[in-house]
Amino acid sequence: MEVLTFRRLVLIVVAPAIAVMLSLPSIAHAEADGPDWWAVTGVGPDDVLNIRAEPSPSADKIGAIPPDTQGLRNLGCTGAMSYAEWEKATEAERERAKGNKWCKIEYRGTTGWVAGRYLMEGGPPQDERTDSQSGEYSFGAWKVFCEPGSCVSAYQYGRGGSVPTILRFKRGDGSAPEIFIEGGPFVPTGDVIFTIDGKLVSSGRASIIQAVDGDDLYLPSDDITIGLARQMEKGGTLQLTVPRERGAETIDFDLDGFAEALQRVNSPTR
Repeated sequence: MEVLTFRRLVLIVVAPAIAVMLSLPSIAHAEADGPDWWAVTGVGPDDVLNIRAEPSPSADKIGAIPPDTQGLRNLGCTGAMSYAEWEKATEAERERAKGNKWCKIEYRGTTGWVAGRYLMEGGPPQDERTDSQSGEYSFGAWKVFCEPGSCVSAYQYGRGGSVPTILRFKRGDGSAPEIFIEGGPFVPTGDVIFTIDGKLVSSGRASIIQAVDGDDLYLPSDDITIGLARQMEKGGTLQLTVPRERGAETIDFDLDGFAEALQRVNSPTR
């Protein structure tokens, strides 16, 4: 990894009277029923609903959905009891059957499977209004603040450190974002270090990126911020080390949802 330094089927056999679905390890059939949209339910505030490549808890994870999210497009479910089976089943059997239900969904460009027990009928995506209304919207661990016509910043409060610290991205020139580290004062003679899951991505002297007021740090739109943002879009945990009077402190930022949040901020005004 380059280190950046600061310088400026469904398979169905149809008989005369019946259709029999053959279960194969890599093929899953989703019955196209239920609501148009799902919402996430039963997921804790610090957890996510995993999207998987196949309807199985051991299948590859290909995405994650925050709790209480609306706007999961319903592409059908599999593994649920038929109405006749449900009528004959005991309450215990019905409860166990919930764990067998998997639903195929589309969420922000990702199509995959989620556990049906964490879904309820919902509405269209909440963020469809972000280009026309003011407000704050969640994208994974990130918050995006929008004004009428555009979304202007994505930010997150970090975990750890003696002072609440915010990492904020704003729309800059072209495709490069501006980056603000809020929560100073910082020691200008110390180093600011970005690592992702323990791998060094970028570093530089705080004095080079010190904001005018001396309390925050600022990285202008350039190749450095583009490179850092691209590494962050891959996900993981960002460890940000900043210099304070008592010594260097490391603050953690969850990168879940960062790519979507930054894309929203970088989207042109409609």
